[in-house]
Amino acid sequence: MLTQDENLVDVTVSVQYRISNLKDFVLNEQCPFIQSKEEEGLIKFEWFIDEETKTGTLIEVFKDAISWERLA
Repeated sequence: MLTQDENLVDVTVSVQYRISNLKDFVLNEQCPFIQSKEEEGLIKFEWFIDEETKTGTLIEVFKDAISWERLA
């Protein structure tokens, strides 16, 4: 889901994977990738993992659509 309100861009991604694979991906691939970009426009980057349902939700908030397009 992608929404834009008051010049902020919110991106919400929901996934269902084996939790160990998701944690490994987030810690070893996604976080280093995000940090390597040093994106000024990224305001929020949070994963919420529910081990019981084996799902994860990523929430990203960018200051504007241009910042989101650079990282997407």
